[in-house]
Amino acid sequence: VSIVGESRNAVIDSSGDVINITAGEVNVSWLTIRNGSIGMLISGSTNVTISNCNISNNILGVELNSSSDNNICGNNISGNSDDGLWLLHSNNNTISKNVFIKNGDSNVGTGGLNIYSSEGNIIYHNNFMDNYIQAYVSGSILPNTWDNGYPSGGNYWSDFDEPSEGAQDNDSDGIVDSPYNISGVNNLDMHPLVKPFDLSPPYTTCTLNGTAGDNGWYVGNVTVTLSSADNDSAIYHTFYRIDNGSWITYNGSFVIPSEGAHTLEYYSVDTVGNTESMKSTVIKIDKSLPSIDCYLQPETPDGNDGWYTGNVEVTLSADDSTSGVASIKYRIDQDTWRDYTGYFLLTVEGNHTFTYYASDYAGYEITDSRDIKIDKTAPQVSVSSPSGGYVKGIVDIEWNASDNVDDDMDGDISIYAVSGGERTEIATGLDNDGTYQWNTMSLDDASYTIEVVATDDAGNNGTNSSQPFILDNSPPTINIDQPRGGEVLGSGKNLVIFWNASDDVDSNLDGTIWISYSHDGGSTWTDILEGVANSGRYPYGIDRWENGKYMLRINATDDAGNTGWAVSGNFTIDKTSPTVTIKRPESGYLYMNIAGREIIPPIPISLIPLPYNTIIIGKITVEISASDEFSDIDHIDIDAGGAKTTLDGGSGSNYKFEWNTPLGKCDLSVVAYDMAGNSGEDELTDIFCINM
Repeated sequence: VSIVGESRNAVIDSSGDVINITAGEVNVSWLTIRNGSIGMLISGSTNVTISNCNISNNILGVELNSSSDNNICGNNISGNSDDGLWLLHSNNNTISKNVFIKNGDSNVGTGGLNIYSSEGNIIYHNNFMDNYIQAYVSGSILPNTWDNGYPSGGNYWSDFDEPSEGAQDNDSDGIVDSPYNISGVNNLDMHPLVKPFDLSPPYTTCTLNGTAGDNGWYVGNVTVTLSSADNDSAIYHTFYRIDNGSWITYNGSFVIPSEGAHTLEYYSVDTVGNTESMKSTVIKIDKSLPSIDCYLQPETPDGNDGWYTGNVEVTLSADDSTSGVASIKYRIDQDTWRDYTGYFLLTVEGNHTFTYYASDYAGYEITDSRDIKIDKTAPQVSVSSPSGGYVKGIVDIEWNASDNVDDDMDGDISIYAVSGGERTEIATGLDNDGTYQWNTMSLDDASYTIEVVATDDAGNNGTNSSQPFILDNSPPTINIDQPRGGEVLGSGKNLVIFWNASDDVDSNLDGTIWISYSHDGGSTWTDILEGVANSGRYPYGIDRWENGKYMLRINATDDAGNTGWAVSGNFTIDKTSPTVTIKRPESGYLYMNIAGREIIPPIPISLIPLPYNTIIIGKITVEISASDEFSDIDHIDIDAGGAKTTLDGGSGSNYKFEWNTPLGKCDLSVVAYDMAGNSGEDELTDIFCINM
């Protein structure tokens, strides 16, 4: 489990105990914890890491209670009125690279680090500065280790860094020549530091040099230079990698020659081991022109001498595998340039010069052109069927074609279905006149016309179209807006149904809608309402419905006779009150809690004649159990001696509330509400409270 401060700047400002950890394998970092009672309490835990936190102005900064093999590193622990860090019955912990500043109180004799009955801990590379007592040890039989050996060193002590304080460094190795005595027995820092330990990472900048194109792209090789600096120590190494490859030790400027968008990651390490957070930048290189192609439909001229005898469909396709295509433009003859947005038809007769070009995001451009010739004269065509209305399934298409010159066009007739400018071929190679049975299932529902095309010997095409008709092979679509599934309804409530039915073709489904429900997962359905409008709202009483899961189904039929339906998700009917019990405190017990700690377990008092059911001294954690058979708990209202609060139900069944009891006789009552609004309650009366 990891608890990480958002944007490394999260602040917890609290008057009580802030963070309590009672589990292993927990990481807490980048939090500012201040003004609390205990900033961080770690009880009975192992393998907990507390790092990069600012723990200040609490009564007690951090407490390790019966916790071993934990790591406290890189934290700023300052201004705590009791101890900055207290180890109580906690062994084999590592405490390093922390700053302890101005912790402790002369009135109670506290300070930066307090170790009580704790052994085998290693404390090194910390800075102890101006604490009332820098560190003190008591109750421990075996010593703790206060340094990391020579020449790594131990800790910096602000009261042991000058010759006048007995701190001599005759060999100038940064280590005081004599040990630092920690208050207590058998605890010495054998290698105290002359200066504060360097806790700041280095800083690395990246400089790119190359020929710049557009949109942040380079159009040639890019030279990369990494520069690093450190305020307190020297740079040990700078490392980098490209595109998630292996890490490389930086030895000077290097060149990235390959095309593409490359991710460069880099960081530096100083000579005392401080590691910079990894940085990254994207380097984009494109050295190549884009490509562009022009496709015509028909692909080759269908008339004589390279002429097209009908409209020409033009498609442009450009590609740039590196930076990508930025724009495609075209113009016809000397007309203005136009943005290409998709294939289009060239319909104007004449001998045209079609010019087109593409540019990529790096700034490269390419231009090309071709000739397109169009000559159109049309035979006469009539279409008698279909003649309008609704169409589905198998449809007869009937036509007749004639030409003033070519009186025999057998085999040169083609049929197309046209919708919204899109032309779909149905059949070709047909005679001058005839009937064709068309299977409409291959096309989408929409408004159509049938176009019959006749081609004469010169290659000219004549066309005509049928009356518009509506092709509808698909059933209506129904959306059930409410219930959507997951709703919970209680006693006295209506099931409010919202729906909307639509059809791509038939816009008016009024009178064809009917609504039914199922209580057995869809095996059987019972009708509620018939013959209603496309969309609407209908409240339905559920008083006679049993508790449980339900579904709703809505059907609709369009003018073409297609029927569609939709089924809602499961929703719940819950008319039963939840169960709620006050588990703690219990009647007949005395509870004692002093300074935020439970001093003794609850003591039975039921055999002692008292005018009270329960006695509470100090604060108490109220424990409540609440559950519901058919739906979850929504919230719990608590009245604790007149102090009212509300707990969110969530998905659990056990709830806790910290009650800072008043002085005198109190009552405690709780009311639990389920998701349907049903409520259940419990109460404990005649409680005598003493506020410590």
